[in-house]
Amino acid sequence: MQHFVKWEEEKKINKKRYEGRWKNLSYMIQAYLIKKSNKRKIINHLKDKNFWGRWLPENRDEFSHIINREKFWSPAYLDEYKNNKKIWDTIKNTKYKVIITTESAKGNMENDHSGANNFYNIPCKYIFEKMNLQYAPIDGYLKNDDGEIIVMNKNPESILIRKKDFIQFLEKNDLEIVWTLLGEKFFFSTNNDESSFKALCGVYYLEDDILRGELKVYDRD
Repeated sequence: MQHFVKWEEEKKINKKRYEGRWKNLSYMIQAYLIKKSNKRKIINHLKDKNFWGRWLPENRDEFSHIINREKFWSPAYLDEYKNNKKIWDTIKNTKYKVIITTESAKGNMENDHSGANNFYNIPCKYIFEKMNLQYAPIDGYLKNDDGEIIVMNKNPESILIRKKDFIQFLEKNDLEIVWTLLGEKFFFSTNNDESSFKALCGVYYLEDDILRGELKVYDRD
């Protein structure tokens, strides 16, 4: 539902970290819910777009004052979000609506230096409530009505959800899922070589239970 991964070339012996020539590659993946009727229109609109600049809707709820496990039920949550009942976001310069599938489970605590306040992400309120999810004993894990763990965090920015349960949820609510990928690939040199920066962009979706999509490369603006 959301993932971030980065690969960086190892530091060379007897060299400073960013001295000489080195390479870096990162991927940021975000899943969205869309209406079945808009699936092809949204895919066709996005498949040739450069996402550099991060203009697509994102999970950006990292700075609330909600503490661990207070979403989406506590008086503090209901008070802080009483004026924010929005479910759908709009893709920039279009009328196409999407639901960002993830939210931060708690915010950062200002001036906290304990090292114990690590944030993590969970499915958004719409998915949480429609699938009757419940907090499990391990932070970042959620269970269904039968007590089975069906959501887990590989790391704070990488949410996995059990496929069969999620597909049932999509079918029941006449929805589809699409993923966007924004990557950065660069070769950097402090020598006389010319540095190179590229943006990697892709749109992926399920069709006949097969993941389909295409990755395209753009010059980074």
